[in-house]
Formats: sequence, structure tokens, C-alpha cells
Amino acid sequence: MGLGVRYILLLASCLSANEASAAKIAIYPLNQDGRAVVSVDGEMEFEDAEQFRQKTAALNEAIIAFDSPGGSAIAGIEIGTTIRMKGFKTWVSDGSVCASACALAWLGGSKRLVGTSAKVGFHAVFNKDTGAETGTGNALVGAYMARIGLPDRAIFYITQASPKSMTWLNFEDAEAYGIPVENFSPPSKSAKDPEPRRQASAASPSTLSVDDYAEARRLANNFEKRYKDAGMVGLNGSIDACYDRLALIRTEALLRYCLMLDALALRIDSAADSAITKQKRKEGAEAVMRRHKQGLTTMAWTFNAARFDHWMAITNAAETMLAELSKAR
Repeated sequence: MGLGVRYILLLASCLSANEASAAKIAIYPLNQDGRAVVSVDGEMEFEDAEQFRQKTAALNEAIIAFDSPGGSAIAGIEIGTTIRMKGFKTWVSDGSVCASACALAWLGGSKRLVGTSAKVGFHAVFNKDTGAETGTGNALVGAYMARIGLPDRAIFYITQASPKSMTWLNFEDAEAYGIPVENFSPPSKSAKDPEPRRQASAASPSTLSVDDYAEARRLANNFEKRYKDAGMVGLNGSIDACYDRLALIRTEALLRYCLMLDALALRIDSAADSAITKQKRKEGAEAVMRRHKQGLTTMAWTFNAARFDHWMAITNAAETMLAELSKAR
């Protein structure tokens, strides 16, 4: 092993932008031509850089969706370098956080996207053993940022906060410090306009949009947390409460969430119990449809098959993501 390799491994063991445990990296193909959404969730370890390289090697075009508090600075720099070399876009969706090492990786995007309520945060690199800021680590960040074309003033901005604080990026600062950023917050439908997005085939996963996959990811994460906290009985209670709220808060967004959570619970419950017959599964699916139509009646809407199929396609994607989350545990 050469001195250069030993040096990098030593830095990897010492440098951090936050304490780390392995990130979950999942690929969601958009078509058969190497286009995909790649989700990177959780804290980053040094080994995640190689995991990311391997998983994205066959992709020609991708949007990398981040939701991570940070982790290994080296991993963030290496993932960002791979993203830039592949020409991938990066995105932090509404409600997601990408801080510290994650934000370094996000910087690598050929186009950097952030949701209106997303949070992207930076601070100086530090030695995780001592907690002290490290000039060597900040120098590596500076060299990386120079390679991806960011100016000196951006380097100052990104490393100015101490390890115990955070500089949260906003659009004014991004423009002032030479960090090109674009807002991307998919518009939500209003209750007065419940028609679905036009799709070639609403039920086909290959036609789901980037924001559809982001919604599926949020649904899968919420489902997993609720299931861990309360089990299937508690989850079904949450679903009933969701439909009760729908009678008071009459929005398409809430209807969509209740329906997809309902359908996902039915599928997971059926998969977990081999004694459930096909007839019972069919009856359960029909019950979901009835509750959906009742929700529409409450809001004086008419049933729209294309919209229902589209929401079920998003649920299909969430079910796949849940399987990925189970494998990662």
C-alpha cells in the first residue's frame, strides 16, 4: 500500500462533517435507457463512496435526491466527484435536509436543485476524535470546490461555520457567493383542481415523474416509522384517523395520502400473512376503493380512474422502496 493511499485512509478515519453510519442508496429507474432517480438517505460512511460508484455505474442520466444529516467528509467529496464526472443533477426535495458531508456531495451536481422548504447546510470539516476544526480537511474541500468550478468566495462561505454550528444556504447567499442553485418544488394540486397530471400510462412506473418518486419515498419512510412505532394495528388506527380528518380538511393532498397509506398497509399486511386468501386480498382492495370513493363524495368530487391508477403507481414505487429499506437494515 502506497503512502498516498495510507494518507487518504488516515484522513477518512479522522475527518468528519458529522458522526456517521452507513447511508441507504437506492436506484429507481425511470425507463430502460439508463435514466433514474437515486435516493441517498441517512448518514454517510467512507465506504458509501464506493457503494455509490458501483450502484450508479450503469446510469447515463440521473437525479440524485439527498436526505442526510452528513457523515464522512471524504465520502461527501468522493460522491460529489462521481456525480460531477457522470453529469448527474442533485436535488434536496421539500421537507428534506442535506447538511455537512451531504451538502458537499450535493454541490457536485451539474444542476443543483432545492425545494422551497428544503434545507442545505455547511460547516467546517473537523476531526471526529477531537472535535477540532482541521485545516487539512478544509483544504480538501477547497480543492474539491475548485475542481467543480466554484469560486474562492464560495469556499469561504461553505467553511466559515464552526463544527458546532451551521450555515444554512438561501438563494440570496447562493447568488452572492457564486453557487448556482435552482428552485424545484413540484406544484401541489388545489382542491378546486383535482385532475391528475397527464401521463401516457398512469399506472406504469416508467412514466412516474421525479416528484412522484419523491412522494413515494416520503410515503415509504413515513410508513416504516409508523409501523415500527405502533405495528399494523396502530397503523390501521392512523389510517382511520386520516379518513376522519379528510371530512374536516378537504384537500386532494390529504385524500391522496390517506389512500396510498391505506393501500400500502393492505399490501404489506397481505404479504406478511400467507394465510390471507386471494379473495380476502380482493375484498381488502375493494374496501380501499370504497373508502376512496367515500372521500370523494365527502368533497363532492367524482371518481377519476386515471387519477386513482396514477396514485396506485406511486404506491407501487413506495412498496418497492420499503423492500429496499428492509434489505438495508
